[in-house]
Amino acid sequence: MTTTTVLALTWNAETQTAELIEADDTLETYLRSAVIMSLFTDGRATEDEEPEIKDRRGYWGDIDLDGDESLGSKLWLHRRSKLTTDVANQVRDEAQAALDWLVEYGHVSALAVTAERQPPDRIAYQIDITLLDGETLSMTLEATTASTSAGGN
Repeated sequence: MTTTTVLALTWNAETQTAELIEADDTLETYLRSAVIMSLFTDGRATEDEEPEIKDRRGYWGDIDLDGDESLGSKLWLHRRSKLTTDVANQVRDEAQAALDWLVEYGHVSALAVTAERQPPDRIAYQIDITLLDGETLSMTLEATTASTSAGGN
């Protein structure tokens, strides 16, 4: 039996980039790609969130969205932050918010994110997804989130 393959995203923790790969055509492949895109696409910041910056970033596809709605996450706002427990908690909350659409739109039953500091400048995300059939899919992604020049103690 021939397995169908599709283009999918994978996360390269060493280079901190999403990479396009060929993968089996499965629900897991689609969910992994959705998680990577949701976390590592820069969500547009509002003026309230970053009054000092001119470049509010955002995904080009945001043009058709209402008001301050934006695809992606605001993890990029923390790249200049010292990696503390508080920042790790904020990053976890940002990641959870970026992935909540998977539950809201009925693609999965539940989704929980934990974030663990990996000094000096990385966070390991553990994403536990409960599929509609009750099965669980777990992902671990490591990303540079805070600035090494800021310390990170």
